[in-house]
Amino acid sequence: MTGRSRLPPDASPGRNDRRIRSPAICAALAVIAFLAFRGVLSHPFVNYDDGVYVSENAHVQKGLCGESIAWAFTTT
Repeated sequence: MTGRSRLPPDASPGRNDRRIRSPAICAALAVIAFLAFRGVLSHPFVNYDDGVYVSENAHVQKGLCGESIAWAFTTT
């Protein structure tokens, strides 16, 4: 050993700060996102092209398989 004392992982400086700070940052981002997009809650659903691209699309209806993934990445 080099003579330096080793701190247990939980005793490292700043570790507890990160445990508190990370959830607080996530919560703040969630609140900001909600505030930014809260207006869409009062808008009606618009169905322009969902039938063509989603509900009536044979590739999408097949589910998540190799063929549908290949189609998704090769179709424009």
